[in-house]
Amino acid sequence: MPHANNPRTETLAPRSAEYQDIGQWIRQQREKAGLGQREVSRALGKNQSFMYRVERGEQRLDLVQFFDLLQILGLDKALTIEQLLTAIRRDAKDKPTTIPEKP
Repeated sequence: MPHANNPRTETLAPRSAEYQDIGQWIRQQREKAGLGQREVSRALGKNQSFMYRVERGEQRLDLVQFFDLLQILGLDKALTIEQLLTAIRRDAKDKPTTIPEKP
């Protein structure tokens, strides 16, 4: 059973569809930049398995790490966030706004 104070288990995220989608987007951007997982991980001060887990939706990035990643990939922070917000808003329109009541 994972221990709450274990740094490894605290950073692991459930493999939800959202984390998988984000990981896929990150992989696409990394590949467009012509960088390997090892290069990006090292630039972030992590080992290669870090990016592997991020791209699979198993590892969360905090905001500072995400901004560092955008810089490493040569992406503009403001533009990227604007694009992500647009995608989130578009996705939110497709989801119900209320929680259905239990029968």
